[in-house]
Amino acid sequence: MSKTKKTTKKKDNSLTNMQQIGTDEVGYVYVPKDWVKFTDQNGEGSYQYSAIDGYTIITMGGYTKETLGVDAIDEVTVKQVADNYIGNMDATGNFEGLTGSKAVITDYNTDASYQAYQVYGTSKVDGKLLCAWIFKTKKSNRVYLISLEGDKSSNIFANQVAYVENSWSESKK
Repeated sequence: MSKTKKTTKKKDNSLTNMQQIGTDEVGYVYVPKDWVKFTDQNGEGSYQYSAIDGYTIITMGGYTKETLGVDAIDEVTVKQVADNYIGNMDATGNFEGLTGSKAVITDYNTDASYQAYQVYGTSKVDGKLLCAWIFKTKKSNRVYLISLEGDKSSNIFANQVAYVENSWSESKK
């Protein structure tokens, strides 16, 4: 039992300079305390926060079967959302090297792990890296989409990738 307490304490210590952001519709994730909420001109319906550099941005979305026009949220639906996402990014012509893979999102509060489709690519205009995760949980009847944009050589971006994969949660702490 003491081992569990140490693990929990270690998790909490790693979040000292962090804030939990999100809603019940998009889930929750930790970002640095100095990040601010904003809405991109094209970000209607999205939940967004930005680093103070204004360059590193996290966007979160949650889609129900009604908003997706499907009968059920299952693995086929999640794959379709991922395929549509990568197709839409490709269709803009703004990205190169668009690639899909799989990743794991671990719920910070429950330690449950979820398979996620991961999409990444590089902006042709400014070299900004895009990394997105598309997944569902066993508890919720929605598809979650989290995207992170930023400088691939930046510690801010690299650190936030790890926070998305390890501090996301379906419910607020």
